[in-house]
Amino acid sequence: MSPTDDTEWISDYEENFLEDDEEFELYNVNDREISTKTKTSSIKEKFWNFKKANWNLYQQNTNEDFGKAPTRIKDLEQNWISFKNTIIKAAKVSIPRVRGCIPNVYCGIRRSYLGPKQRLSVIQNVLRRREDVNDEERARRPSTSTTDEKINEVEKMILANRRITVREVAEDLNISIGSCHSIFINDLGMRRVAAKFIPKLLNCDQKQHHMNIANEMLDSVRDDPNLLQRVITGDEAWVYGYDVETKAQSSQWKLLHEPRPKKARQVRSNVKVLLTVFFDCRGVVHHEFLPQGRTVNKEYYLQVIRNLREAIRQKRPDLWKNKNWLLHHDNAPAHTSLLVRDFLAKNNTLKMPQPPYS
Repeated sequence: MSPTDDTEWISDYEENFLEDDEEFELYNVNDREISTKTKTSSIKEKFWNFKKANWNLYQQNTNEDFGKAPTRIKDLEQNWISFKNTIIKAAKVSIPRVRGCIPNVYCGIRRSYLGPKQRLSVIQNVLRRREDVNDEERARRPSTSTTDEKINEVEKMILANRRITVREVAEDLNISIGSCHSIFINDLGMRRVAAKFIPKLLNCDQKQHHMNIANEMLDSVRDDPNLLQRVITGDEAWVYGYDVETKAQSSQWKLLHEPRPKKARQVRSNVKVLLTVFFDCRGVVHHEFLPQGRTVNKEYYLQVIRNLREAIRQKRPDLWKNKNWLLHHDNAPAHTSLLVRDFLAKNNTLKMPQPPYS
């Protein structure tokens, strides 16, 4: 057990802790104004110095005495006296006392009375070994900014304009920015995030087409578990003369007294070449570099497909013999040209479906 405010000073007006039911209650003695109800002959009395108290010793003594006390809830007077004696006994051992009255603090005593219900509540809390030192819920001043009505208004404003700011909502509803921010985070559970960049925003038909192709692929894999082992994927990528070192790659360990390392700003190499590569689950099957001065058109890609077939015949003879390999590439204009599609159909080359913008 501990006091709710360790800055309070209580007068040791009676040595036996007011056996006649007088309880401590504080009053202000600033400017030497002393209440007429106070029964004291001098300001200079002994006071409990809670700032220098040994609360561990106080808790130990009270726990021992309360553990030995019989749980006689019906005997109210006897339990009340035992409770007061335990408190004052532990306080005398663990809380030092000083003489005098320090200005601008609360001190003194005044007569008051606890009724039977209040006494029973205090004793029951002690006998139930209450260990929580935090304040219990009590009536507070009602909030005027975080009411249900304000929360609903904030939610309507956010749903109408997702990009509205906290300051704008606070000004429109005439509430503080802190209260408005608390409604956003705690009551509505919202977070402000930035939009994510994607290559293209798909419409409903395109999204449905993506789902249909994905379901078709899943059905094919369920029917043939070895399907993906027969897929050969092709794609193009730019290969630079050198790669710029990333921030993570250039990081290094240093001691506290050592200076921070420096590096010059670098740009990507102007020397680059387009690489076309085809691979499967076992590795690279075929790759080609685009010659200088040429572009990837249907004639060039048709020649790449011819070279790919020859590479499959040499490196993947099992797939070439069974003619069950599947080609997977994107929907670039050179890949979907009529010339390439006719060549693939003529040679019975199966093609994996590829949804657009994926």
